[in-house]
Amino acid sequence: MQTYVSTQPPPHNLEQLRVLVARIRRGEGGLRLGHRASDALAQLVDTPRQTAISSISELAAATGVNASTLTRLTHKLGYKGFHEFQDVFRRSIADGTDGPAPVSAGLSGEMTSAELVALIAAEQIRDISATTEKLIANDIDQICTRLIGAREVRILGARNMHGAAITLAYGLGKLRGGVAMLSLADSGLSHAMAQLGAKDVIVILSNAPHPRGMLDWVRVVAAQGVGVITVSDARDRSLARAAEHAIVCEMGSSSFGAGTTSVIAALEGLLAVLARRLGEGGQVEMQRRERLISELEAVVMGS
Repeated sequence: MQTYVSTQPPPHNLEQLRVLVARIRRGEGGLRLGHRASDALAQLVDTPRQTAISSISELAAATGVNASTLTRLTHKLGYKGFHEFQDVFRRSIADGTDGPAPVSAGLSGEMTSAELVALIAAEQIRDISATTEKLIANDIDQICTRLIGAREVRILGARNMHGAAITLAYGLGKLRGGVAMLSLADSGLSHAMAQLGAKDVIVILSNAPHPRGMLDWVRVVAAQGVGVITVSDARDRSLARAAEHAIVCEMGSSSFGAGTTSVIAALEGLLAVLARRLGEGGQVEMQRRERLISELEAVVMGS
């Protein structure tokens, strides 16, 4: 049977998908699928919760087709890939809205606790996979070179990215000296940033919507010759474009952490590459700092 690729925008919610399935079965809409692909689509639409939380291989097995068949199917429907198709089910489960809905807004009462946990986990895994697939080794190596050669490194995490900034500061601080955190709450933030020079680097972590003035800060600091590395999400690339180097993360999860799991994964990867680049010297420095921390903690506990 001849097949056609849809020239219309793909369905944005579960109801539109159900309508599309009915039209395909009636031979309407200019989109025809093979019987197996059509049956697989109908099964996916009829079991939205399972479709939302299962992997493509699991769904292929459940519908009796190959994973490649499901990928081709989603392309024919107009989606960029299976992840985009699966997002329709995740959004439709979440509170009946079309856009990404935070967990705090409440989910459908039909979901069990186990299904909710599985949904959040699936979203986090999707974000991590999409982020790491886009990380370019050359960019990571250049960022590592900048961090190794910097005189001082300052790290600033805005809003919910503050936790990820702490992770980076802690890991980087074990590998080299001159690492410190900055805070948006500090009244002396502008003064602290003004102390940085051409041999220094500032790492700014922020996700959309960015704090007011953040983009202007990046531009001003970069104009002074300070190395600026940004870690931000794919929805708003303005910080990435203004920085010397950037790590862009997928943050589409509906979790309370707004998808910062993908950021942590990217930073852990960066730190691993950095530690390898530093080699034995980095291991020696890490051991020295850990010994010092242990000795200081022993003094505090004994006082």
